Amino acid sequence: MNLTLLGSGYGGWVIPDWFNSSSVCYFAGVGEDITFDVEFVKRYDCEVHLFDPTPRAIKHYESVVSSANGGNLISPIPPSSKFSHYELTAQHAKKMHMHPIGLGEEGEITFYPPANLDHVSYSIVNLQETTEENAFTAKCESLRSIMQQLGHDKIDCLKLDIEGAELKVIEEIIAHDVAVEVLCVEF
Repeated sequence: MNLTLLGSGYGGWVIPDWFNSSSVCYFAGVGEDITFDVEFVKRYDCEVHLFDPTPRAIKHYESVVSSANGGNLISPIPPSSKFSHYELTAQHAKKMHMHPIGLGEEGEITFYPPANLDHVSYSIVNLQETTEENAFTAKCESLRSIMQQLGHDKIDCLKLDIEGAELKVIEEIIAHDVAVEVLCVEF
């Protein structure tokens, strides 16, 4: 099996190099480094669904897509020596679909801030044991609910970088035999 590293040292993932233009991909936890997501779309020319309700993550994604359509050059945060800026074409930007929702729970859920507010990673499980000051609430849905809405019966690549909520999603995958070919998890 051939493996490949896509993305920066901070936001990159090692994956099997077997995806194609018909692959179904869900990437949960966008943050401010979408180098993996951009390289994935460029390499495999497939549709990817991004999930993150964090306002800064949404703003970063929108800036990257805007730059693909002729805007300013946008860099990942933190800066990367490999990626001084995103190189995303308008054609590939159309294959990236941002869903401003959380994954793993159902309903309006509180997202607790990181201890260092310069960081972007909010958590529904309050991973860093912070207060509700600077928290926000956002819509969250289960993996199966999202798959049903998007018309997918399997996921070829599921990336979970969701600050402690990944266990809830993994439990759902196991309990309901959700078809996931490649699972990338940050613990």
